[in-house]
Amino acid sequence: MRGSRIGLYIGAAIMLATGGGLAWQASASSLARTPLLATGVALALGAVALLVAARFVGGMDAGRLRAQGGLPGTARILSLADTGVTVGGLTAVLRADAEVSVAGRPPYRASFRLPVGRHQLGQLAPGAVLPVLVDPARPQRIVLDDRPTVAVGGQARSSSTIVRDGERGEGVIVSAEPSGRTAGEAAPGAGLAPDEADDPVAIVRLRVEAIGRTPFEAVTALRVPDGKHGVLVPGRRVPVAFLAHDPASTTTIDWARA
Repeated sequence: MRGSRIGLYIGAAIMLATGGGLAWQASASSLARTPLLATGVALALGAVALLVAARFVGGMDAGRLRAQGGLPGTARILSLADTGVTVGGLTAVLRADAEVSVAGRPPYRASFRLPVGRHQLGQLAPGAVLPVLVDPARPQRIVLDDRPTVAVGGQARSSSTIVRDGERGEGVIVSAEPSGRTAGEAAPGAGLAPDEADDPVAIVRLRVEAIGRTPFEAVTALRVPDGKHGVLVPGRRVPVAFLAHDPASTTTIDWARA
């Protein structure tokens, strides 16, 4: 997304420079003043449109918000509307009204801009649950998390790694919603085996208790192995593991013992 934003700024700068040059030529020419001036104005207006699009893209930059301490959470889509903005000709920008959940905070309603590939528009509908990042200082600033903590295996923070190296505890399922994606779609570079890549990913909210720690809430995206769908029942207690430095966003279910 950052590359798209830089490209839009460069395009706007080129259009402004070209439009300004044509406008200057129009002022110095008595023969082609009107066509040159019209073209210059059109390029200037196009540059303004690109700057607006760049601002949209900048506001949706998950990498920037992650670096600023963005909190992982989920957004359950309530309604969608097209903003009319398209990035790169292939990505539509939608306005999403959603119920947002972040560990340790009560759910709340908010609206945010959601980039969606044109070919994916038919797959997104009210009721879908998406991983997001939330600005802790401005909860209404929300962006789609393009790199959610999905415990799928093959990643630096895979479920097996967290279970092996992390702290143990017990969690109570608060809620579990399908994400609408498979593990392979959520983590395309994880090198999953075919029978793992087609496992569904669920957005799970847990209340966790562990020895020596104050109880906390965690929201995480988890690959649900075959035969384990029945585990995700609200109120059910499950064995969990998490990394000590970031328990709220690294909690995973120990599927082998669940």
